Amino acid sequence: MHQEAPEVKVLVPSAYEGRSYLQQALQAGARGFVLQRAAPDDLAQAIRTAARGSVYLDPAFLGHVVDGLSGEHAPVGDGPAARLSEREAEVLKPIAQGFSNKQIAARLRISAKTVEAHKVRAMEKLGLRTRVDLVQYAHRHGWLERG
Repeated sequence: MHQEAPEVKVLVPSAYEGRSYLQQALQAGARGFVLQRAAPDDLAQAIRTAARGSVYLDPAFLGHVVDGLSGEHAPVGDGPAARLSEREAEVLKPIAQGFSNKQIAARLRISAKTVEAHKVRAMEKLGLRTRVDLVQYAHRHGWLERG
């Protein structure tokens, strides 16, 4: 579509969060990538951003972008936790310890939406669905130990 009508600003809605989907969409000329589960306000912002000619990325993808720029692909820990990036672990551990997204965001100097994006991606990697599951996982893996 971009080749046929370059003046058209394409925003890609997707149910998939994989980095390859994001790369393919942007390489094909998309001006934005938004998850289908996005809140109505986020979708409206995505449309406005793409219409202006700027690029909009759903906050869930900001981790992919930051990881790509920083070279952060190193796994952390053993077992399923080995699939977590350092940043995902930095976000999940304090969540399991009871800190809010806002508190974690302030400590890591990132937005609360970015904290949420890292949390969602990390919990999916670990097969966790709720914060209770996360706390149980954290307890089994020694994340709640004081030290």
